Amino acid sequence: MIHGTHAKVWASMVAVVIAASDGGCQDVRGNFSGVQRAVSAGAQGALVPALQPTAPRAVPVPAPVRTAEAPRRRLAESVPTGYLEGVGADARLVIPEQADHVNVGTARLGDGYGVVWTDPAVSTVYFGRLAADGHPTGTASVVHRVVEDEEQIASPVVTASSDGYGIAWVDPENGRVCFARLDASGALRGRTSIVHDGLEAPRVAQIVWNGHEFGLAVGQWRGVYFARVADTGERVGDGVLIDEGTSVGSLDGIRWDGRGYTVSWSQRHDGFATHLRQRLGSDGRRQGAAAVMGAIDRPRSMRGGSRVM
Repeated sequence: MIHGTHAKVWASMVAVVIAASDGGCQDVRGNFSGVQRAVSAGAQGALVPALQPTAPRAVPVPAPVRTAEAPRRRLAESVPTGYLEGVGADARLVIPEQADHVNVGTARLGDGYGVVWTDPAVSTVYFGRLAADGHPTGTASVVHRVVEDEEQIASPVVTASSDGYGIAWVDPENGRVCFARLDASGALRGRTSIVHDGLEAPRVAQIVWNGHEFGLAVGQWRGVYFARVADTGERVGDGVLIDEGTSVGSLDGIRWDGRGYTVSWSQRHDGFATHLRQRLGSDGRRQGAAAVMGAIDRPRSMRGGSRVM
């Protein structure tokens, strides 16, 4: 207990202590007369001391306990659980929609699955592994964490290769397409790479493995982009715009048939959506013009596979 002068000094000051998190430290302000202090963002691992009165033996204010944020983050860092729907060759893995696991994507490798997702704040790309029955095996790993106020994450996708996984996502703020290579255990191989920088508002990605390299398609606000990505994570040759200047409603998929790639998407115009398909050779060059596959009277929101962006 504080008595006398100490109590008067103490009553005139309120200190707030906020521990630094991966995203950086928040501003710290005390309303002690004439005193204002701030902690700049990005100082990881620091602990900001509370403002102390000049009187001796002052009792420090304990750091507040964040009852909501810490458990929420721990949930986002856990590997989501799925289950099999159907039997035999028709069985498919289903991961229920969860508030703590956003933009979930899966790819089968051997008897298990690789799963990728982001946290609710969409600040981190996570990867985990699931057994054949959809239950997690091991813990989650961080593939990429954004630099706050400098980049964004949207539409992380994963595909299996012969000995691991390829993961891609887009950064709408900087017009970037990013890629990471993981081994079969989920460990990152090398560093994440920027496949392309300067696209017009990329929003969603799709990726496929052809046996020795990856094919990557990106739906932009206007237009569709395609690039080949080497097993090492570097782009092979130049990327190509296979649709340009037209509002894209959805990126429906990319596939490899042993001889070339096929990218499917829809265009939006005048309240209608037209489905198109573009054929590309193994060298990534367009083969003819895009083929119109049909039209519907109500365009879907921008999608990557089954995910609304």
